[in-house]
Amino acid sequence: MTGQMTPKVGEKCGLGSAPLQEELARIPAQEISDPARLPREPLVTVRIITYNHEAYIAEAIEGVAGQKCDFPVELLIGEDCSVDRTREICLAYQRKYPGLVRLVVSPENVGTLKNSARLLARVRGRYLAQCDGDDYWLRSDALQKRVDALESHPETSMCCSWIRTLRQDEAGTWRFTTTEGPKTDDGYLTLENLLKIGANPVPACTRVMRVAMMYFIKWNPPIRYGDFGRLLLLLERGPCAVIPEALAARRVHPGGIHSMAPAEERAFHRIQVWKAWNEHSGRRYEPRVRQIIGSEYLGMARALALKKQRFSTGEALRQARTYLGVSCVLRDARTWRAIMELAVPGRVHQHAARFCRHGMGRVLRPGSVSVPTEASGIAEAELSE
Repeated sequence: MTGQMTPKVGEKCGLGSAPLQEELARIPAQEISDPARLPREPLVTVRIITYNHEAYIAEAIEGVAGQKCDFPVELLIGEDCSVDRTREICLAYQRKYPGLVRLVVSPENVGTLKNSARLLARVRGRYLAQCDGDDYWLRSDALQKRVDALESHPETSMCCSWIRTLRQDEAGTWRFTTTEGPKTDDGYLTLENLLKIGANPVPACTRVMRVAMMYFIKWNPPIRYGDFGRLLLLLERGPCAVIPEALAARRVHPGGIHSMAPAEERAFHRIQVWKAWNEHSGRRYEPRVRQIIGSEYLGMARALALKKQRFSTGEALRQARTYLGVSCVLRDARTWRAIMELAVPGRVHQHAARFCRHGMGRVLRPGSVSVPTEASGIAEAELSE
């Protein structure tokens, strides 16, 4: 009877497990494919999730279709009831590449998390590669190089590469701006490396993961940045092989789900991932995780201060104090510079002191902490009352 039950909160379920399959079967989904033309046993399943990507989805699909590999591949596309021509384009590509494309659709929008989940339930490959509908792979050997790395290093849980970022200039022309990716001494990213960095250095569209090492966790509360949570879970099981070459391109544009979200919103969702993973890992890395969460709250305070959101800035500071302690918060000059900009001429100290009291309590005492120059007025105002 156990195999008929849905996952409990925090319960691990392999991608092929009966509990997960039953849970995901409830998500509306219709697959459009030609089973007779598809490979019987693909080594790699490539996953693309897409919504309102009519300007980009063709390049994403062609980037996968143009891969030169010595193994069978299938492409799973989750089209989430776009209001533009994205579904029409995906249908055309399914007809163009019937031996490659499996298109999953539904009559209503299910959201990013469920769209991703219903594709995970259909993975057949030994490896799972990712590429979002507004990103694309730069080279025809991008998949082969990453799979070769995994085949050569069985101790790894996944492989990634560096990435190039595309942004539009004022004339609307797409231009490459930066090349990013994990910088390692030995070619491997470990969980310890990631904790030291304190951020997610692995672009989702460069990842190829071992399906056998993946499992599902029903987070409570649900986390929005599921790819980040999945990265942490995989690194618990093995390091990530890093190819120090840019094999994929990532677009930053107004329609991007994550890249164009407000800074404070992105910080909030990253905090939720760290909190959930901290509980899942039995708080093994809690001191470092608390530092990371506190730093995220400081970043949130900066973003909110620049938007003149006084009350929310104070709340973020209070959380930063809880996780980092008073001294660390006071030494963060960038945060205090942003907070000082909230003040009006002639009332700098009064405004700054208000935030200090609200976000950190009445904590400043002579000689208790080293306050940066930018925050000296705060200390004076607080101590003068």
